[in-house]
Amino acid sequence: MRGHTADVTGVAFSPDGSFLVSGSEDGTVRLWLNYSDAASALCAKLSTNMSRRLWQVWVSPDIDYIEACPGLPIKKEFEW
Repeated sequence: MRGHTADVTGVAFSPDGSFLVSGSEDGTVRLWLNYSDAASALCAKLSTNMSRRLWQVWVSPDIDYIEACPGLPIKKEFEW
């Protein structure tokens, strides 16, 4: 998968396996479709408003929210 401009530091799969979320040292969160084939993976959503590199990402069980944590106690929640 191509898209992040720095190392990927966190990944999370949606509970139903339909997408993958990645966080990076470039301060972005990306939501990927077709992630099982890296060559054709599609970045469906991108958030660039993180001010720091990310260490952990999480997807809620109902797939409505994604959390990105650059480090405790800071976290940011996105509604996709």
